[in-house]
Amino acid sequence: MKEITGGVCAPKGFMAAGVEANIKYKNRLDMAMIFSKVPAVSAGGYTTNLVKAAPVLWDREITDNEIPVNAVIINSGIANACTKDEGMEYCKKSAEAAAKELGVD
Repeated sequence: MKEITGGVCAPKGFMAAGVEANIKYKNRLDMAMIFSKVPAVSAGGYTTNLVKAAPVLWDREITDNEIPVNAVIINSGIANACTKDEGMEYCKKSAEAAAKELGVD
C-alpha cells in the first residue's frame, strides 16, 4: 500500500472542513465534511453487530447500491444509535441540507 501525504485533501478535487457544532461538548471540532464537486465512488467498513445506528444503515444503503456521492458528513460525540425512524430522518435532513448548501444532488 502506498501512503499518500497531505491528508484527506491530498486527492485532486477534494476539500474538507471542520467546525465546532457543539454536538456534545463546547470548544472542540466535532463535525467535519469531505467534499468533491465530482460525484465519487464510496466504500465503507461496517460493524457486524446486530444493532446498527441510523447513520450506519444510511451509509450502507449508499455503498451497497454504489450510489455516487459528493460529500461525507462526520460527527464526533454522538452515535445516533437506537433512534430507528427518527434517526433515519435526521440522516435524510442532514444529507438534504448539505446537498442544498453545496449545490449538488
